Amino acid sequence: MLNTSEMNEIKMLFLKASNEDMNEIAQLFNAVRRVKASQAADRLKVGQKVEWIGKRGPMSGIIEKVNRKNIVVDAGSNGKWNVTATLVKAA
Repeated sequence: MLNTSEMNEIKMLFLKASNEDMNEIAQLFNAVRRVKASQAADRLKVGQKVEWIGKRGPMSGIIEKVNRKNIVVDAGSNGKWNVTATLVKAA
């Protein structure tokens, strides 16, 4: 995680950036987010119990399918959910 000083530096750089710079930053941000989601999905296995905080609050279930960035989780009576792999943790 970034410390307060690093976050402040990023904020200052964002204020200084041109529209062209911001577009490049957005592309970099999206690329890094895709890589992190893929890495998180690689650590998950079908049948594994997981937990996450969803729109309805804390949720848990069993992984049915692992895709590149998302996983399908059977949450029992709460239905099946397509969850970004970076949001879940092993239960």
